[in-house]
Amino acid sequence: MKRLAICLYLGVLSACTTLTPATENPSSEVERGVGTESKIKGVRYVMVSVSDIDATLEFYGGAIGLEVVHRYRLEPDEFGSHLIAQHSDEIEVALVKLTNTYLKLIDFDLDGNVQGTPRPITGPGYTHLCFKSPGTDPAFAKFDAVGIDAISRGGGPVDLFGAGTEYFYGNDLDGTMIEIEIDQRPRRDDAYWIGHVANVTPNIDEMVEFYETLLGYPVRRRAALSDNPRADAIADIDALRMKGAWFATRNIELEFWQFESPETPTRVEPAKLDPIGYSAIAFEVTNLSAEIDRLTKAGVVFASEPRMEKGWKSVFAYDPDGTLFALEQNISADESESIDQMIWIDPETF
Repeated sequence: MKRLAICLYLGVLSACTTLTPATENPSSEVERGVGTESKIKGVRYVMVSVSDIDATLEFYGGAIGLEVVHRYRLEPDEFGSHLIAQHSDEIEVALVKLTNTYLKLIDFDLDGNVQGTPRPITGPGYTHLCFKSPGTDPAFAKFDAVGIDAISRGGGPVDLFGAGTEYFYGNDLDGTMIEIEIDQRPRRDDAYWIGHVANVTPNIDEMVEFYETLLGYPVRRRAALSDNPRADAIADIDALRMKGAWFATRNIELEFWQFESPETPTRVEPAKLDPIGYSAIAFEVTNLSAEIDRLTKAGVVFASEPRMEKGWKSVFAYDPDGTLFALEQNISADESESIDQMIWIDPETF
């Protein structure tokens, strides 16, 4: 596995954090763990930078209904100044419970209300969250009713392979892309659930190797897609050609794409948290100290020191492209905030 040269990208020492195994309150580190074994449970939340939390809650709540678990304010330097491009006096956070994971909405600019510019489908970085729903009650109509901005040609879902499963890309009010997948043979009985979060990379082989190390089990499947007019229609890109890979965590999937035509660009500097759109994904772990130790030995570059927030201890790190992810352990928060009740996937058999 190649170690990403974050220090060289930023030219400052503070951006490349070398961590030693944590020793602060070692007994509390495993308070909510399963024994002392190092283990990643699944994706606790997807972090999204938004222009207005109230407007975002109204949009998604109007389509699928939401449960706000926490809403609070922080000083922006809580995350580390090198992870934020634009600084303000205060930021606002809303932790929102979905069917099988959480959203962490953050407004990094409370004084402004500038909506984001849609990110390219071709990446790099996190490009969309997939909302799945059964064919008997498709979520597309609900998102259409709240004003989703269609990317897919024709303004509606497309049956990609002619087998009944339909796909649609669209942007929310901030220009942040979501995918809506309508499943004729759903594995769940819910009105909606999160299928995956997508991460687009210029080097899918390196990314697969990285996540096999991170998660501790192999990629579930790989595929290539080209010469498919229906795929072109979904993405609104002609002559689309790309390679994909999927991992199943215990509550949602991770989807990776490398676009070959048009080509996924290489990130020129590490990602920040505050640009509008998807910022990071956070994995819940049972033993944060053990994970930091294991991944440091594997060459993972950490972007911050561990910190506490609302009873959770967390740390940021970079994937090989400089895209951010986090590891989090429940130290003193209510057990209901963990994803234990959201786990439904066996990563080896799903």
